[in-house]
Amino acid sequence: MTLRNLDTLKSLDSRSSVLLGNDQVDELKGKFLKSDINGNGYIELGELREALKTVGIDIPGYQARTIEDEFKKNDKSQDGKLSLDEFEKLYSRLKSEKEERTFKTRVKPISGTTEIRNKENDSIVHTVRHSEQLAFSKWINQNLALDSDLNLSQNPIDPETKDLYTRCNDGIVLCKLINFSVPKTIDERTINRGKNITIYQKLENLELALRSAEAIGCHVINIRPNDIRDEKEHLILGLLWQIIQIGLFSEINLTHHPGLVMLLKDGESKEDLLKLTKEELLLRWFNYHLARSAYSGREVKNFGNDIKDSVAYSYLLKQICPSNHQPMVTLAPLNVKLKKKFFSQFLIFK
Repeated sequence: MTLRNLDTLKSLDSRSSVLLGNDQVDELKGKFLKSDINGNGYIELGELREALKTVGIDIPGYQARTIEDEFKKNDKSQDGKLSLDEFEKLYSRLKSEKEERTFKTRVKPISGTTEIRNKENDSIVHTVRHSEQLAFSKWINQNLALDSDLNLSQNPIDPETKDLYTRCNDGIVLCKLINFSVPKTIDERTINRGKNITIYQKLENLELALRSAEAIGCHVINIRPNDIRDEKEHLILGLLWQIIQIGLFSEINLTHHPGLVMLLKDGESKEDLLKLTKEELLLRWFNYHLARSAYSGREVKNFGNDIKDSVAYSYLLKQICPSNHQPMVTLAPLNVKLKKKFFSQFLIFK
């Protein structure tokens, strides 16, 4: 071993690697020495591919050539050699990329969802739930059925296909939905309508829809007209849910439902009730009815994990369902085999 080789190893010993653990650094040292055919403390670029193989990184020839070209461009000494420090950094980078690729192939999509990878960065994955697509399609079909511009009564959105995203890409459905949730938000005379509107008119509609959605309280940061025009599913579903939710929550108040005073707890006044957020008020209503049912589970504190198994929903529906309703609502969905089916059906806003 040459003195230069020893100096290189000592320099690595004297620092704490931020990329690898001590054991990994020691192992890398040994394999570096074996790969250093000339014994000069460096690895020639021509030796690089074989050196990487000894540490478990087997790359194709074209990738090795690409790495060599990159190194030559950034090599200040222009000697065509890698020191142990440079080799360690390259190894850490390639190892991380290899582990990321392995992780992507092992992680399976959640049942009932579709994963969409970002075209510019495939490490970014968006999840689209089929139940949301189904629910929002049905909601729009039902509540905008009489709109003459949309003609949904004769040509409804197909909830089983990508039809929802295509119908939204000209902005008309979004504008109409915003006005349904918060009436008179948009002057409909400003909406470009008709079967033959140009792409520029569609983008005008989408710009109008996004500005109006923001005005009624939606978060539209990083959503652009072109995103909806390009039918980016996760963005469209997120925007639709915000618009629908605002419309639903807008009627949760004492004016529309004076019976909400029944939710007051001991020592509270109407003013206390008015201080609650819409979600807090809805949660209180939910638990009020659960307390009067045969439900024996814990109090529901959120609309996420606490209700995802559909148990609380089952008791709630049975409790609030009119006695003369047909068919009768029962607790049959609590059968383990029916839980998933019931939950997916409930999400379709029946």
